[in-house]
Amino acid sequence: MAVAPASMADKIIVLDDDDDENDVEQRPQPSSSVHRPKNVSLPKNQHLVQTHNTQSPFSSAKKNTKALQVENQKLFDEFVQHCTPLTTECPEVLTFLQTKHSKACPDYLCSVEFRNALGQCLTQAQSNVTKTFVYISELCTVLRQ
Repeated sequence: MAVAPASMADKIIVLDDDDDENDVEQRPQPSSSVHRPKNVSLPKNQHLVQTHNTQSPFSSAKKNTKALQVENQKLFDEFVQHCTPLTTECPEVLTFLQTKHSKACPDYLCSVEFRNALGQCLTQAQSNVTKTFVYISELCTVLRQ
C-alpha cells in the first residue's frame, strides 16, 4: 500500500459510500452558524407532484383498449401511407400486409405489444427508406403471431 507524503495529507479526500448512522454521528461536523434541521417535512398544504407513472405496463388495460385500437390503426395507416410511394414497383406487398392486418386477432391489434412493434417499424422505415421491404416483412411476421 502506497502512503502519501505528509505535505499531501491535507489534500487527500477519502470517499466513503457507507450510509450507516453511526458513521455520520462520529464524523466531525463543520462548524457553522446556520442550524440545519435533520428532518425536513413539507407543510401540510403542500402536495407532492408525481414524477413517474405508477401504473404498471403489465396491468389490465381494459379502459385503454379503444384508445389503443385507434392509435394502432392510425400508426398502421401512417406506415402504409409512408410505404406506398416506395413500393410502386411491387404494390402486392402492401396488399399482402393489409390482408395480414385485417385477419389478425383483434385483441393483438389493440395491444401495447403491437403498438410498440408497429411504432418501431414505422420509425425505422422512415429513417432508412432503402430497407422499406425489410420493415414490411417484419410487420407481416409480427402480424402472424
